[in-house]
Amino acid sequence: MKCSLLLLVAIALNTLASLPATEPSVDDVKRILAEMEPRIRSIYDRREFRPNEFSAKWLPDSSGYLIQQLDPRTNQQV
Repeated sequence: MKCSLLLLVAIALNTLASLPATEPSVDDVKRILAEMEPRIRSIYDRREFRPNEFSAKWLPDSSGYLIQQLDPRTNQQV
């Protein structure tokens, strides 16, 4: 069973590799770039995917870190 599956995968890959590669048209490239631009701008210009920041201090033995947060009741660092 494994040999049959492996043989089918090898044949499929060989068939795909032998197909002629076609270059995308200029219109295809323009369309793809137009579709990508909003996502790229959201990542780099508006930084919509940036993680939340937090204040942390590594422990002296490098076993982990401590996170300082505000206590919602006292509004002090804990």
